[in-house]
Amino acid sequence: MSESRRFGARIVPRREALTAAIDALESRRRAVRVDAPLREMIGAFNLAMVYAWLRLSWAAALRPRRDPVVRRNRYDARLGWLFVEDKDSPYGVEARVIPLSEGEGPRLARLQDLGDRVRYRLQTTSHVTLDGLSDDSLFFVILGGRAIPLSPQALRSVLDASGLADSFPWPLNVPRHYWITRALEDGVRLTDLDPFLGHLHDPLPWGPYAARPLSHSASSFRRFATTILKEVGFL
Repeated sequence: MSESRRFGARIVPRREALTAAIDALESRRRAVRVDAPLREMIGAFNLAMVYAWLRLSWAAALRPRRDPVVRRNRYDARLGWLFVEDKDSPYGVEARVIPLSEGEGPRLARLQDLGDRVRYRLQTTSHVTLDGLSDDSLFFVILGGRAIPLSPQALRSVLDASGLADSFPWPLNVPRHYWITRALEDGVRLTDLDPFLGHLHDPLPWGPYAARPLSHSASSFRRFATTILKEVGFL
């Protein structure tokens, strides 16, 4: 926990703990070779998916929930926008678009291409079942002979199997807490972040921000996302 100037949520990991965790994850990653022996490919692919999800959660302050929070083709890699549905409650699903910082859109496109090639490999040359995986799932892993959406539980299982569980002891929603804490510490206007964080409960699109252009807020969000990614060790 950060001891000075704590804001927002109570669980805000120290920056040095975050960078150490990301460094540990980076050290375990390796290139995913779709033509590698099946067990080798699955291990590399699972860790690549976990890395990609964690990076995106820090880049966009997503809530952890069963995929498809982010669906295939629900993003614009060139313009840098992402459509998410990361809260499903009795009061409705909070769906919104999020501006992506530079380079994150193409990363999603490459991840989708990798997922398509892995699906084809599994369908044609393995006994791994895909019946539990929807066609629009972008993030998925292979556990126990099944391809499944990347849920928080599945993500934890991959970290545990990779010997990384102790490096990530905090809840998976800490990126959102960290975002708000750092915004308050740095004097970033929350009104520039809120339209994209899903803090709106209003029948109108964008709620109280519906009548104003969001280009300035999107630029601020992208700049702050880049700052966060650098602070925690993804850049």
